[in-house]
Order: sequence, then structure tokens, then C-alpha cells
Amino acid sequence: MLLASGFCFAIGYLVCIPAFACLSPSLERTIIFNHVPTDVDAPVIAEVTIVDMTPDLRDLATFTGTMAVMSARVENVIKGKIGEGQLKIVTPLSDCSNGFGAGVRGFVAGELSSDANGNSELVAVSENVRKANARPQ
Repeated sequence: MLLASGFCFAIGYLVCIPAFACLSPSLERTIIFNHVPTDVDAPVIAEVTIVDMTPDLRDLATFTGTMAVMSARVENVIKGKIGEGQLKIVTPLSDCSNGFGAGVRGFVAGELSSDANGNSELVAVSENVRKANARPQ
């Protein structure tokens, strides 16, 4: 009986889909800076408020997104040129992505590119959460 229970437990453990999480808080990454980033080399820096965020569901087998796609309101352009109104922001998603979502306001840095439809989008720089929250010196 004990052997059968152990066997069932082992089979159950092997067929479960593993859940992943960031291994350490020091590995967490964000695209939102609390202050204007002075040590990030990016052609565009802007203060934004994220209005909406969805995962880009390109992997239809697992229904998981590898990219976050956000719509943001541009509050202030610090560096570079961005059109007024809504800005599309994209960034890779990982188990260590943190600190951004609908309603969040802060500074983003990155490079403007075009999506598959020719629309402008900001590919955001991802940084360590502690560094992004630190006050520049």
C-alpha cells in the first residue's frame, strides 16, 4: 500500500505543470523608473502613465505571452521625439518582470521602432528594480 501511494505521488508530481517564479528579489526587473534615468543610454526617455497592459499572446499552444504590450499616456518627453497622445510600449516578459501595469506612472527609456503594421512603438529598457527605484546621484 505504501509503495502504491508513493508511486501515485511520483506520477502526480511528474505530470503537473511546474510553476515558475523569480528566484530572488534582486533579480526582479522593471521598465518604470521613479526618477529620470541618468545612467541609461536610450534615445527616448519620457514620463508616462500606463493606461492598459496585455500580454502579447503569440504562443497559442500555451496561451502565454513573451512580451508585454502597453498603452500609455505621455505626460512629459524628457529626451527624443514622441508624438502626443497614446504611446505603445513593448517589453519582454519574464518570471522576474515586476513594477509595471495599468495605472502605474513613472519614467520609461527605450528606442522607437515600428510594429508589423507600421505603427510606432517604444521598446523599453528593462532594469533591476532596485536601480530603477534609486535616486540618481
